[in-house]
Amino acid sequence: MSRTFGEIRQIAFVVEAPDAAMDYWAHGLGSGPFFVKRRIALSDYVYRGEAAESPRISIALANSGPLQVELIQQHDDRPSIYRELADLLEPAHCARIAGIAEAGATWAGSGHLLEVAA
Repeated sequence: MSRTFGEIRQIAFVVEAPDAAMDYWAHGLGSGPFFVKRRIALSDYVYRGEAAESPRISIALANSGPLQVELIQQHDDRPSIYRELADLLEPAHCARIAGIAEAGATWAGSGHLLEVAA
């Protein structure tokens, strides 16, 4: 097993139905509780190296032992890494490994949490 990037601490999934995904992770896998932020935007959002308007997303975070699980739903069609993943792969099959940037990879998107009214 490779330890190039260190231990896996977080895994994120782009999902179409976060409530169903939370139910599966909580009741099927014993993770949780989930902390949820719905229909939020990111400030200082950068996508593919350019400042951009943030997509509206909902996120749900929980722990499964030392592993943090993040479920992400995008509510609009703005360009984002979440939209790219959802378009490329089946829902709930997209993941990222925390710490990959320190290994020399570049981020496709970034931003800071910003509260937005629905």
